Amino acid sequence: MSLEAKSGKTIVAIDPATENTITEVQAAGEEDIDIAVKAARKAFENPEWKDLDTAQRGKLLLKLSILAERDAEILATIDSWDNGKPYTAAMTEDAAEVISVFQYYGGWADKNHGQMINLGLDKWAYTRHEPVGVCGQIIPWKYPVMMAAWNLGLYLHVVTPLCSRLPLSVLYLAKLIKEAGFPAGVVNIINGYGAEAGSAITAHPGIDKIAFTGSTITGKTIMKKASETLKSVTLETGGKSPLIVFDNADFEQAVNPQVSKAQYEKILSLIESGKSEGAGLLTGGAHSGDKGFYIQPTVFRDVKPNMKIVREEIFGPCVNLRKAHRVAAGVQAGTVWIISSQDTHWGVPFGGYKQSGIGRELGSYALSAYTQVKAVHATPQPYG
Repeated sequence: MSLEAKSGKTIVAIDPATENTITEVQAAGEEDIDIAVKAARKAFENPEWKDLDTAQRGKLLLKLSILAERDAEILATIDSWDNGKPYTAAMTEDAAEVISVFQYYGGWADKNHGQMINLGLDKWAYTRHEPVGVCGQIIPWKYPVMMAAWNLGLYLHVVTPLCSRLPLSVLYLAKLIKEAGFPAGVVNIINGYGAEAGSAITAHPGIDKIAFTGSTITGKTIMKKASETLKSVTLETGGKSPLIVFDNADFEQAVNPQVSKAQYEKILSLIESGKSEGAGLLTGGAHSGDKGFYIQPTVFRDVKPNMKIVREEIFGPCVNLRKAHRVAAGVQAGTVWIISSQDTHWGVPFGGYKQSGIGRELGSYALSAYTQVKAVHATPQPYG
């Protein structure tokens, strides 16, 4: 079921390669968020879903993976169109991971067991892993449909406000969720701007958990807001990912437009800050081509740790030349890649150290973030 936004606002989806408008979608406000949360809460308590055994829930996820595989080319095409990433990357990375995540957690659905604990003296206890409640998921523009799947695969009482820049691929995923047979209200997908929709999600008393991917500053704000109602949080916030680029790299295939005009202007601003703070610009640093949000591959030298281009995520074609740490155990980071970069796998935990986040997504480690443990103590009644 789709509803018109009561806010009256819209979001314009723009093709970053041509700057042409693709379409407009409605933008949710606080009142729309409240409607979605109430729908999720109602579904959470509905016996049709609440009493459905875990094996059946797993089958629904597996069916969703089959549908995602059937329509993988559509998901990849939409993401490439709306996001600007190469179709090959959207197909082999994003769409492929959506399929695999739903398969992986569909298999986990009936295996996340508690424990039996012997207390001695004819007493015993056991634990249950129960859903944490209604989750508000705030996803980024970088991997919209893939990161939506990360959380949807783990947990299915979700209010999902999409990134305002890239609403389209997850809206198509909503169509597949309905086709797979999930009850109404279990997943609620919303288009909205972070300042309004994201804030409403974070503050809403009907939401029990927040899963957020985005900047460290926004993550801190969400954590403060969530603390007012003691919401559980999983935060995947900012970080820096050094690369080594070889001289045979195919830039014609690798470099694509920035996702939006706002991101394009932000990257150029960061490049200017690097130059003004004393970093040496070896190459690039300017617009590329006649049309579209393209930026030349950019390389800096003499970069200092306090510079803005080091401290802030750029999400653009900019690198700093410096010696790499060779011992992974000595790197204080949640993920280390060797002879690769940005790889993820649905069976391997993903997250950051320090101010790069709280908790882990993916793998069996992520299951604990979406369940809460109930302890049950039992004393047998004496016979006779």
